[in-house]
Amino acid sequence: MRRLHHALTGLGILLGLIALGAPWWRVGLTTGAELTVTGFDASSVATTLAASAIAAYAAGALLRGVARRSVGLVQAITLVFAIVAWLSERNQPVEPLVAEITALTGVAGRGALDSVVALSGTGFLWLGLLAAALGAIGGLVGVFAPDAPARVSRYDRVTGPTDLSDSVGTWDLLTDGEDPTKR
Repeated sequence: MRRLHHALTGLGILLGLIALGAPWWRVGLTTGAELTVTGFDASSVATTLAASAIAAYAAGALLRGVARRSVGLVQAITLVFAIVAWLSERNQPVEPLVAEITALTGVAGRGALDSVVALSGTGFLWLGLLAAALGAIGGLVGVFAPDAPARVSRYDRVTGPTDLSDSVGTWDLLTDGEDPTKR
């Protein structure tokens, strides 16, 4: 299950990075200019939540037990909220459009949206949503995945019975605080 957790989350991160840099909407204005809105510009809240989920995934690689499961749950929840934020902007990305149109035409506020003639979405929006869904499912799988077995330090390894004629083994027993002459 841990491999599935890492595979789903890794695939989600990879697809998300591809999708976020690509144009999600193409916008035509009355002036004839065309604007593109990328996934990074689509929703600053959703992008921040996605970055938080990646940080939670990285933290989960360092933790064990309940802490790792909690971080996996945080990863899943933040990506679900990112999906909701992106879906709320799906029909018309108001915030990034207003900022772009204002920079291009000088018209500010909601009046800037009146100059929009055509708005078309691309498939990268759906790729970004798929990436977030894969990451959320990966986070949930991580919640239910068992912990990796504890690793044993080479200094904590249990050795078999030591032969007293072996001087190195005798010193190892003395180092461990055991009496090698005691049987």
